[in-house]
Amino acid sequence: MTTALIFGGDAEAMLRYVGGQSPGAYIDQGLMIIFYGLIVGVLTEISRSVAKFSKNSHAKIEGNE
Repeated sequence: MTTALIFGGDAEAMLRYVGGQSPGAYIDQGLMIIFYGLIVGVLTEISRSVAKFSKNSHAKIEGNE
């Protein structure tokens, strides 16, 4: 994505360094990868919080019996 931003105005440099697609296509792909990475990170944090909460709740229930 950074290379597309740097060389986006120079068609010859784009062909040499990143290939035949337009700079906008590479920027779109980079943004989608960042977006999906954020989604996976958020879901990971949620699952860790749920697992921690579940473990603590289970320990409290066993401790009260």
